[in-house]
Amino acid sequence: MKRTWWWDEETPTRRVRLEVVREVREPGGYAEEQRLDAVADWHLRGGAHYLRFTAQDEDNAAISMTLRIRPDEVTLIQDGGRRWQQVFRTGVRTGGRLLAGNLSIPVEVATHRLDVRVTPSGGQVRVTFTQTVAGHPQPVRLWVRFSIPSEGGDQR
Repeated sequence: MKRTWWWDEETPTRRVRLEVVREVREPGGYAEEQRLDAVADWHLRGGAHYLRFTAQDEDNAAISMTLRIRPDEVTLIQDGGRRWQQVFRTGVRTGGRLLAGNLSIPVEVATHRLDVRVTPSGGQVRVTFTQTVAGHPQPVRLWVRFSIPSEGGDQR
């Protein structure tokens, strides 16, 4: 995918529709797909686009999520019952810890491909990576799409 990058620091925060699809490949070829449709606040600051939204975990507890998008790096920050940060840069391995209650679990992300497109009306991010949690590698594909709802459209 060709990289498209739009930037205008003067743009105010806007509400956008957000779609997130995460596909995890398990041994034997089984794929587990998780989908999220939400409304996010989109703002620009310091050379990056930020999407802030709330999701639910498996126990229906609220999780605050932030996606920071730069042309060559995307960071996903999660804060709630579980806290962690994932950084995606093509060809780079990044490490961190998943904090859940009293647990601290090592997580490593090896990004194979990162495609970023941002225009004045929205954008998309596609990431292919291997996520290793507590020593168990899992191939993952992540697709994020955000767009400004049409006039009179549903903003949920």
